[in-house]
Amino acid sequence: MYVKIANNLVETYPYSVRQLKTDNANVSFPKETSEELLAEWGVYPVTIVEDPTYDKVTHKIVVGSTPSLVDGVWTINKTVVEMTAEEKDAYKQILIGEYSEAVQEHLDTEAKTKLYDNIMSACSYASGTGTYATEGQAALTWRVAVWEYVEQVLADVEAETRTLPTVSELIAELPVMTWPS
Repeated sequence: MYVKIANNLVETYPYSVRQLKTDNANVSFPKETSEELLAEWGVYPVTIVEDPTYDKVTHKIVVGSTPSLVDGVWTINKTVVEMTAEEKDAYKQILIGEYSEAVQEHLDTEAKTKLYDNIMSACSYASGTGTYATEGQAALTWRVAVWEYVEQVLADVEAETRTLPTVSELIAELPVMTWPS
């Protein structure tokens, strides 16, 4: 991505080598244009800074629309701003969906280690008798403990008493299933 500069001011952004060639159709440019040649035409590469650290639950990154010259490099800056209440609610719903899918997959995967179709199948045996009933009750107890833990994590994040875990961090924190012997 490039910027076209005239009199030390941004003339056009974004700009491309193709646009330079179109704007100057009577000029024969080499197939590979060097940064030095582009600079002769007032065209410079633009660097987009890395994302700053921020709380994804309450803030978002706004990418600047116009490059500025920082230490000799045309740069697009990013700013962290607080989300509106509506944006926070929307993000929370997305987050809950991602967590729910991952947690459900985790529960189902564990149930499959005992040859159940999924966690619901394992739990359905809780009211039976024998080994299946014992495993079913253990699965049911574990499933409840897992979802209660997830709800507590979400409440703690919302209350800002803990940071937002990634999905894999959340899964690693969940109560561990112990199948009966």
